[in-house]
Amino acid sequence: MSTAHIAAEPGDFAPAVLMPGDPRRAQRIAELLMPDARLVTEVRGMLGFTGTVNGKPLSVMGSGMGMPSATLYATELFKDFGVERVIRVGTCGGVAHRVAIGDVIVALGAHTDSNMNQQRLPGLYFSAVASFELARAAVDAASGDQRVHVGMVNSHDHFYLSNPDPDWLPKLARYGVLGVEMEAAGIFGAAAEFGRQALAVLTVSDHLLEPAHNMSPADRETCFQAALRLAVAAAHCCPAARPAKVSRRSRVPGVAGDGGRSFPVEQQLIAELDQHVASPFPIADQPDEAGIGLGDAHQVVRSRTDPAGPGSGLFRFGEIGGAQG
Repeated sequence: MSTAHIAAEPGDFAPAVLMPGDPRRAQRIAELLMPDARLVTEVRGMLGFTGTVNGKPLSVMGSGMGMPSATLYATELFKDFGVERVIRVGTCGGVAHRVAIGDVIVALGAHTDSNMNQQRLPGLYFSAVASFELARAAVDAASGDQRVHVGMVNSHDHFYLSNPDPDWLPKLARYGVLGVEMEAAGIFGAAAEFGRQALAVLTVSDHLLEPAHNMSPADRETCFQAALRLAVAAAHCCPAARPAKVSRRSRVPGVAGDGGRSFPVEQQLIAELDQHVASPFPIADQPDEAGIGLGDAHQVVRSRTDPAGPGSGLFRFGEIGGAQG
């Protein structure tokens, strides 16, 4: 089932896809990681490969530069080929003073000057964030490596356009931005649209405030092994199959007087809390199934009926007995 931009068949792509911008880098990654890699698409020179890493299926495909191109490929992979997770592996320009050339950034989210995600939800300043589960797996794989940084990046719409504010980059650094790139916010937005997962693991190839030792063009193609290790850990942290969607109405077993009726999600949470309140033990000593105590007045509640399912990295938060905020 080919699309306008991907000539592949159902099943050609693994549940997880590593996505560099450069198709030549995609080929290098495939050759490095997967001895059984096979080419599954090459439309317009955008190469895609599938193989196995440590016995687990994995795909790698180029995205091109910029959010329009990256979002185009991510959308078709999610919508038409059943891909569950896209992990961007690419380069970025460092902004924070603590990051150096060759360091790795695990992007938890991406600010952007693009209005691409605003067009998804008009009137809303959409927060483009990564999957918590994928980010956690990547950070765990780093094992405390001091050259791995975790935080926010900025997805820029222009490569050469100069900002008229000379203090723009220092401002980004003061606001905690680690680096600048061009794709993550768009990929995160596409993942949110289709209820899938995304992450960006980026190698710092140049420093925008301290440009003395930037990578050469050749190094940009090859110096990605550290980021690749973290990206593979994220790609394989989750089950291969996407959890089935759960109905917005869910049965609540064991609640007195329910008679097996169906309750909306909100009523289910109230019913579960009532069970804890009725307990002869202090509420704080009553963990739920996930091991989360329910005693504090501002306790976080995780909904186990989220349509995205467990492992999506999406949580519903509420406050118990406190002011809503």
